Amino acid sequence: MVRAGAGGAGAFPGLTGVVIRPERDSDLEQIRRVNLKAFDGAIEAALVDALRSGGYLHSSLVAEHESRVVGHCALSWGEVGGQAVLVLAPVAVLPSDQGRGVGARLVRKILEDAGETPVTVLGDPAYYGRFGFVDASSFGVESPFPTEPGAFQLLNAETLEPGVLRYPPPFLVE
Repeated sequence: MVRAGAGGAGAFPGLTGVVIRPERDSDLEQIRRVNLKAFDGAIEAALVDALRSGGYLHSSLVAEHESRVVGHCALSWGEVGGQAVLVLAPVAVLPSDQGRGVGARLVRKILEDAGETPVTVLGDPAYYGRFGFVDASSFGVESPFPTEPGAFQLLNAETLEPGVLRYPPPFLVE
C-alpha cells in the first residue's frame, strides 16, 4: 500500500492523505460512481465491470481519501503480434478532485505493478509522457481505433514487434 502525500511538504501536490491500494469487493459501487462522474457517462463504468467479470484485469487500484474512493485506474491484458501487453484504461478521478495529483499517483503505482511488461495507453501525450510513455508509432505499433496523432502511446516497448494492438473483448463493444 502506498500512502500518497506522506512525503513531507511539497512531496505531492494537492490532496494529501490519499491511500493508493488494490480494489476490494466493497469498493465496486464507488469505483462505478467515480467512472460515471469522471467520464460523464456509463461507457467506462461498464467497461471496468466487463473487464473484471471477464477476468481480463491485471490490476485495479483505487485512490481512497477519508474512507471514500476518489480515483480508480486499471490495467488489462491485450496483445501485439502474439506478445502480451497491458492496457492502461481507464484512469478516473472524481471531478472535484481532478488536478490535485490523484491521477498521477494512481498511474505511478499501477505502472510499478506492471513491472517491465509493455503498457499501452490512449490519452494526452503531455500527461502520459511524464510517466515515460512515447508515441507507439515510433515502435510500429498501431491502435485498431482511429486516434489523434501521438495519443496512442507505449511504455516498455523495446521488445515489442510491430503490429496492431488487440484489446481485450470488452473494449470492442459498441
